[in-house]
Amino acid sequence: MNPHQHNDDSKNIDIRVSKGEKVPCPKCGEILIYQSFDSGKHPSIVCPNNDYSVLLEVKRSDILDKLGLRKRKGRK
Repeated sequence: MNPHQHNDDSKNIDIRVSKGEKVPCPKCGEILIYQSFDSGKHPSIVCPNNDYSVLLEVKRSDILDKLGLRKRKGRK
């Protein structure tokens, strides 16, 4: 198996799960879960049986936007 093929497959799974599609775990078949930033954990795609997990890349600007830190009002 081409090592880059695994990365492409994982990326495809991550996109599908983050869009809300019910995707089975490639190892056990359970439906994968998307943990969003709002869960309090690092954004990731995980298997409920801990057979598969991928941490999703988060850009610093995304975190600031989600926390509302870019929308501060200036002082007068």
